[in-house]
Amino acid sequence: MAKSEPGVIYIGHLPHGFYENQLKGFFSQFGTVLKVRVARSIKTYRPKGYAFVMFANREVAEIACRAMDGYFMYNKILVCKMVPPEKVRPNMFRKFVKIPWKKLEKNRRALPLTEDRLKRLKRKQQKRNKELEAKLKRLGVSFTLP
Repeated sequence: MAKSEPGVIYIGHLPHGFYENQLKGFFSQFGTVLKVRVARSIKTYRPKGYAFVMFANREVAEIACRAMDGYFMYNKILVCKMVPPEKVRPNMFRKFVKIPWKKLEKNRRALPLTEDRLKRLKRKQQKRNKELEAKLKRLGVSFTLP
């Protein structure tokens, strides 16, 4: 008996609350689910509304895809498509790493204010003030910023 290759399906229009654990549980009714990946925003970690599910068997993936395409779930109509084997990238199911944006910004702001950085900040502020004065002048308001 020949070893079957895994099959990957794309699921679009995911409803809110239907994420990794729910997808794995739901699609396991069709067969063995190897991997699940919900696409998420790097900045906010919120889901983008689509996911990929890898099944152990390509035929099972095709059956699941046909069964779930157009399926109405939580006021959304799911869109399911088979992903051709040549389009499955090795990093498609990589683990999502949440970037600690707040911590990075806190560290950036904690840096000492160097002379060069201070000059840059002053230039940016002066440029913003000039643009604002020009905008006010176009609107007919005579006002000068310090």
